[in-house]
Amino acid sequence: MSSSHRIQILRQQAFERQGRCCCYCGVRMWLVSSEELPAVPRTLGAAGKLRCTAEHLVARSEGGRSTAANIAAACARCNHTRHKRKRPPEPAAYQSEVGRRMQRGAWHLPWVHAHGLARTSAAGMTSAALHNSQIIVCNGRPSLTWRLLLPNNLSSTSLEKSVL
Repeated sequence: MSSSHRIQILRQQAFERQGRCCCYCGVRMWLVSSEELPAVPRTLGAAGKLRCTAEHLVARSEGGRSTAANIAAACARCNHTRHKRKRPPEPAAYQSEVGRRMQRGAWHLPWVHAHGLARTSAAGMTSAALHNSQIIVCNGRPSLTWRLLLPNNLSSTSLEKSVL
């Protein structure tokens, strides 16, 4: 099986496991076509930000592998924005940062919030990103462990990376 085909399968599995929601912002994503969204934006560029991508929690450049434990589903906006930085933040720190911006309605375009794709509660809190999902970083020796609690799902995925 080719590497790209394996990543496609892992992305689809993470997408379904996470209830079609981004692991960082909790926004509803699409996998095959933007028509999967209950509200389709006027432009493909706007919809493209909600496309499901395979997020390597530990980047391949840092030794992360393409395994189910290391792949989460993230919207294109979250994934690309995290990895544009010279030193991408750890998954837990990034999720926290994105969550704060989601609370203010400042991360995604207004139409995402207006059509309920951001899953905000009556109080304006982003429930998927802040209440039902959490990435916990345990910094112990000899390994780093990320534990991703998935939105609207009782199961979790754990990832361990050895530290030399």
